[in-house]
Amino acid sequence: MDGAQVPDPGSLYFYGASRWGSGIEVPAKDQDFYALKNVPHGQLRQVLYYSKTSGSVRDCYVYTPPDYDKDPGKRYPVLYLQHGMGENETGWGAQGHANLIMDNLLAEGKPSHSSS
Repeated sequence: MDGAQVPDPGSLYFYGASRWGSGIEVPAKDQDFYALKNVPHGQLRQVLYYSKTSGSVRDCYVYTPPDYDKDPGKRYPVLYLQHGMGENETGWGAQGHANLIMDNLLAEGKPSHSSS
């Protein structure tokens, strides 16, 4: 109304293009790599930490593989995601399905790492 941009309350809500707005997911032909499958699932965790640089409490999101908490001495593959401009860190899980991609890769035995 009168030029106001209002998100559709009947759709999903995402942060993109430097603002919150409506979003829909259009199925892709190659969606198998990020599909929700019957495989062991890890967690996408929000971690709060104090940043000396900004002088404030910040947050980040960390993917931990299935059974991560069962063996604190075990080494796991790590994926660091640093978000740029226009969106925010919630998009890696909500829109990018990073947790499902990692779950599926680990279930297929990828990525592998050595303990050396």
